Amino acid sequence: MVKMIVLEVDEPHPDDQKEKGSLGEILERHFIKAGKNHDPPLGVEVDMRYIVEENGGKIPSVEEFEGVRGILITGSTYDAHGDNEWIIKLMDLIKRESTLGVEAEGGLTYYRAMEDIPRHAL
Repeated sequence: MVKMIVLEVDEPHPDDQKEKGSLGEILERHFIKAGKNHDPPLGVEVDMRYIVEENGGKIPSVEEFEGVRGILITGSTYDAHGDNEWIIKLMDLIKRESTLGVEAEGGLTYYRAMEDIPRHAL
């Protein structure tokens, strides 16, 4: 079983969300299908978290990543170099997770954090 966390930092257009679901739900279906098609089949568990605190989201704690093999951060209309408190918390979380060996993938937010991570920690 591979455990992943999808950190949602935006919402799709309301029409798309009504038809296809949230970004996390779309990605969950994709990862589960990919796991089933893997040879040999691979179980995938996806934990979705909406993290834009100013809109009711919450940044998870490092402890909540126990057993997680990968983090995916969705794209966003937010500026990765912004000074929103939740963006700063996310940068700190990514830096800590990267030094613990958890793989993180995502948009500009991830790349901004990578600028500050020592190369030996990657």
